[in-house]
Amino acid sequence: MRIAFVAAELAPHVQVGGLGDVARWLPRALAAGEDEAAVFLPAYDVLDPKGREVRPVPGVEVSLGALGAARLLTLGDPAPGSPTVYLVDAPQWFHAGEVYPGDEDHLRFAALAAAVPPLCDALGWLPDVVHANDWHTGLTALYLGRAGGPWAGIPVVFTVH
Repeated sequence: MRIAFVAAELAPHVQVGGLGDVARWLPRALAAGEDEAAVFLPAYDVLDPKGREVRPVPGVEVSLGALGAARLLTLGDPAPGSPTVYLVDAPQWFHAGEVYPGDEDHLRFAALAAAVPPLCDALGWLPDVVHANDWHTGLTALYLGRAGGPWAGIPVVFTVH
C-alpha cells in the first residue's frame, strides 16, 4: 500500500510537540512492514537535516494558484524500511524563522495541503491513502477532491493529536 503522510512536524528534523514523534514513528513502522510510505513536510528554514542531504527533485515545481508555487526537495535517500521524506519548498510560506510564527498560519498550511496532489502528480506517484495530521493539514481532503480524477476517490485519514 502507498501511504502519503502530510504533517507540519517531523522529529528529529523539526519538532515543536508530540506531532513530530507520530510523524516520525508511524510512517517508519509502516515502511518497515512493506508499505510504501512518504512524508510530506514543509521545507522550513529552521529544519535540521541531521546530516542528511537536502536535494531538489529535478523538474518538480508546481503552481499553487493564489498561494504561489512550490518545488519538491527530498531529505536524502531513505534507508531500507524507512519512508521517503519530501520537503515542500515554498519559501514565501515556510521561511519565517520558526515553525509557527502565527501570522498567516492558515495560508501557510493551506499551501502545504494544496501542494500534495500536484507534487505527487509530477512525481508520477499516487497514494492509496493520505494521512493528514492535525489542524495544519485539515484542508488536505478538500484539495484532493478539487484535484479531481483519481484524487477524488483516495481515502483520507485525519488525525488530531
